This record gives sequence, C-alpha cells and structure tokens, in this order.
Amino acid sequence: MSIVSCMRFLKQYIASVFLSCVIIVAFFFFVFNTSWFLAMDQTWYQAITRHRLEGLVFLFSRITLLGKWYVVIGLAAIVLIVLHKKHAKQYIVPLLLAILGSSTAAAILKIVLQRHRPMNSVSLESSFSFPSGHATIAMAFYGFLAWFLLKKQKKQFVRGFILILALVLIMLIGFSRLYLGVHYLSDILGGYLLGLIFLGFCVYKYRAK
Repeated sequence: MSIVSCMRFLKQYIASVFLSCVIIVAFFFFVFNTSWFLAMDQTWYQAITRHRLEGLVFLFSRITLLGKWYVVIGLAAIVLIVLHKKHAKQYIVPLLLAILGSSTAAAILKIVLQRHRPMNSVSLESSFSFPSGHATIAMAFYGFLAWFLLKKQKKQFVRGFILILALVLIMLIGFSRLYLGVHYLSDILGGYLLGLIFLGFCVYKYRAK
C-alpha cells in the first residue's frame, strides 16, 4: 500500500470507529433508560443460568472460542492469504476495516461505558460487559465471509445454505455468551448492532471502489 492509500484507510478507520461509537452509545443509553429492556435482561439471564446443564456448558464453551480474538485473527489471516492468491485484493481493505474497526470500537466502548459483567458466570472475564466483543466480531467477520461467498455463488440452494449457516453460527456465538453467563442480552444485541454497522461499512467500501 502506498502512503496515500494508508492515509485514506486511516481516515476511514477513524471515521467509522467514531461514528459507530456514537450510535452504540445512543443504544446503550436507550437500554438503560428503558425499564422493560432492563427487565428483559434480567429475565433472560435468570432463565438461562437457572437451567444450565453441564453438557451444554461444555458445548457452548467450545462454540464461544469461534469469537475469541486469536481464533478470528488466525482465520482472518487465512482468508487474507486466499484473497491475495485468488486476485481478490479489492476485498482485503473492507475485511481489515470490518475486523480492526469493530474490535477497536468495542474495546473503546467497554472502557467508556464500564458496564459490569453478571456475577453468576461460568468463566471469569477481565473486561467490561457492553458491548459483547464476541457478538461484535461474529457479526463483522463471519458476516463478511458470508457476504463474500454469496457474491461468488450463483446457485440459489448454495446461497441459501451459506446464509443460514452464517446466521446460525453468529447466533450460536452470541447465545454461548448468554449461556455461560458472561453477558446480558443487551450486551449481545449491542455487539450485533456494532458488528452490523461495520459490515455495512465493509460493503460500502467495496462498492465505492
């Protein structure tokens, strides 16, 4: 990348992080000023934690790994190599924007908003709760993969399968965080919204080329 290209990417990166943070902060204050939303958080959390099963805890502990930063970095590196070898370099910047932007925004929002995690969780987490980083990256990264594959696939049956598979995977990663008790429902929804914003930026960046 040239210096001009790097500067252009940096400007888009900063602008997308700033805009997404503004939107998610607005969503956060909407949640905390809406009694039924807070009640829904507690209802979902209590219902799930009250009926935890050891086998499902083990299963969702494995599913949640798909949203861990080191797993996503590894998978993203493979995707970037494939994109380079397949002469699909026009997708590289949108992918980087989706992953780096959404991760940065999620980290900033956690520090700024400082919502504490639920108490009765299966595993200990050191970061704050809102928004869910797993839900954010699941929507941004796996959403990007689905979008990329859908663009390359013409058969309707295969396209439908890809879309359903991506949706199920994204939903399972988010639900795993609920089941393990490390997030409230609104944390997951906030993460999905943040990831969706960056997925939208990703698509816009590609089409603007």
